[in-house]
Amino acid sequence: MKEELNYLKIHQTTFYVDLKQNALVDEENRDNKILFSKMRDHGSYFSFDYSRIDKNIHSITGISDMKGILQRILESSQEDDTPFDVRIPKSRIYLHAAQRDQSNIVPEKINQSNTLIMSKRQKKIDKGKEALDLRLAGHLPTLDILGHTFFVDVRMGKLRPKDDFLSNGISFIDIENYYSEEQKRYIIPYDPKKKEFVPLDYETITEIPKDLKVISFKEEYTLDPVGWNRFHGFRMIEDTIKLHHKATSANWEDIYVPQKIKENLQNISKNNKKEEQIQEITKKKGRKI
Repeated sequence: MKEELNYLKIHQTTFYVDLKQNALVDEENRDNKILFSKMRDHGSYFSFDYSRIDKNIHSITGISDMKGILQRILESSQEDDTPFDVRIPKSRIYLHAAQRDQSNIVPEKINQSNTLIMSKRQKKIDKGKEALDLRLAGHLPTLDILGHTFFVDVRMGKLRPKDDFLSNGISFIDIENYYSEEQKRYIIPYDPKKKEFVPLDYETITEIPKDLKVISFKEEYTLDPVGWNRFHGFRMIEDTIKLHHKATSANWEDIYVPQKIKENLQNISKNNKKEEQIQEITKKKGRKI
């Protein structure tokens, strides 16, 4: 007989997670603990046989010889103590521990919160699978940049504006020098009117461009894993994807513009002083002649 663990309540007994003790602790009887080390570890979840009488791991589980098993059955024959197969996702264990530590929420309220969180998680998974089906059917992912929609076209190597055919869009080759290995994102200067990337001349820039914005968005693989794998000849391993993405605003400091402006202005100032010194020396030489 199987019973899925719903919100840390097992057969009318409420447990809470105590990561310091690595155990599920009985809310009413703190001495009753179900240790994670005694459970079966399946990688993403734990499982164990639960005893309704002991309110703990069923004692038959720990008995290896047939004689001991028969003895235990005879002892519990007066009451129905059929083992329940309990399964606990590890993600739920950490979620409960975090909620309890942060706000001392009682188990009943944790249950309500978990119901909502698990429901949202399932909806997200379902939406991701639906998005994958649409992508495999030919729908291109989109990227929202300051209110404008771009198609993510890995085959053409660019972001194509959805409703502006006069714009050249944004070529991934053109912005490769603006890719942050640390953040796994592109951070680029962008012209909202032309809907295009605008390269900067770092050697001559002396002020912040007024008509440009700095934006950031994820790499091609994250934007379109299906298209990226197809283009490079790799097998698709994802089972859920996102079809809609959004670029975020970034700072000029992120692409080293204010720092370079300051450096260039200092160099200009030094060069001007040198020019003035040369002119002064030239004047003095002229007077002697």
